Amino acid sequence: MLEKALNTQKQSNATTTHVVRNIQSDLTRVVQENERLRARIAELEEHQSDCENKLAEMIEKAKEYASLLEQAQDTIHNLGEPRLDDMTIPFTPEKAGKETEITKGPAFSTEFTHEIEKEIEKKLAIKMDIKNRIVKHDSIVNDRRKAQEGLKYLLADRDVSTSIISGRRGSFGSDTSNVSAASAVTLPVTPHIPHVPPQKSPSTPTRFFQRLTGRLDGTLRGSIIPPP
Repeated sequence: MLEKALNTQKQSNATTTHVVRNIQSDLTRVVQENERLRARIAELEEHQSDCENKLAEMIEKAKEYASLLEQAQDTIHNLGEPRLDDMTIPFTPEKAGKETEITKGPAFSTEFTHEIEKEIEKKLAIKMDIKNRIVKHDSIVNDRRKAQEGLKYLLADRDVSTSIISGRRGSFGSDTSNVSAASAVTLPVTPHIPHVPPQKSPSTPTRFFQRLTGRLDGTLRGSIIPPP
């Protein structure tokens, strides 16, 4: 009985020792995890403080940007007023009040952006219209100049040909009257060829009248000079 009691006591002591060791190891693990959690919490607190500092800096920068944007809006509004007067765009107090309300509103207002875009589009459309009108006017003036130059050239050719025909007719009448009155042989009439600049070739009407005068000269020579 005593041996059994000793064996039972030994087994219980061993079991108790094993359980105590397990508890100690578990406690050690818990302490280690607690230390890790504390270190992680400290890191998170530091990161949170950094984020708060960055957020404060961003807020300060946003305030500065908002103030600069308001100044830019005021400058654009002040610069846009004389341009609108110069371009003769109708100005009404209601519209002015509306623009003032928009420009004096929040810094990130979309209505102000739309209004600025509309004004820019209007100005660009007016400038493009003016450019198109200038280009059309220049093309019309050039066409008129070309037409006037062509008309002057044709009239000059016509005057030259008319003077040639009138000269031929006058010479033909004088020669026939002299032949009938004196009943003698007169000298042949030399054809009068107009001086043509060497740089320009004669036009089609001029060449036609030159051929006509050549034929008239041939007929005059045949009628005035008797055959041998």
